Amino acid sequence: MSVEVTHHVLDKINQERTPIYFAKKPQIKKSPEELVGLGFRFWMAGYQNNDFEFWKKTWDHFNQTIGTSAARTTVSELASWAQTVQSSALRDIEVSLTEQEQFGRDERMAITMVAAGQHNACPALQACAGALLGAVEVENVVEASTNFGHQLLEKKLLLTDIKKL
Repeated sequence: MSVEVTHHVLDKINQERTPIYFAKKPQIKKSPEELVGLGFRFWMAGYQNNDFEFWKKTWDHFNQTIGTSAARTTVSELASWAQTVQSSALRDIEVSLTEQEQFGRDERMAITMVAAGQHNACPALQACAGALLGAVEVENVVEASTNFGHQLLEKKLLLTDIKKL
């Protein structure tokens, strides 16, 4: 998905959200790990099911946690990362379709990739990318994961250092 298309999608989501909508929703902030996991889950589900509603869920989580302006650039980077994963995978990426379920293997792998990118743990990032994609050629996904991780850092969203787990 190009940046222009992503911005169009985000603009459409914003136009559908009125101030009344935001006033009725409780502001439930998510941890960085939850944001990455749910963002990955719902963006991939949107691709897999050709359903725009999943992308709206992603937007809502980021918007409620970091605000509209920060969410715009961050969700755009998430969309780029998810598209890179989707187009690079040699296997089906498995994600849940609900918020209530615990993160599955692929979702946890995606969270770990972004954390590894933030903490410069390249061998772990490459290993996770290979396992998630079922591929040996993972450089595009490593770069996209790192870029997304750095975008999160700019918004003060620091994931757990996987070296400390």
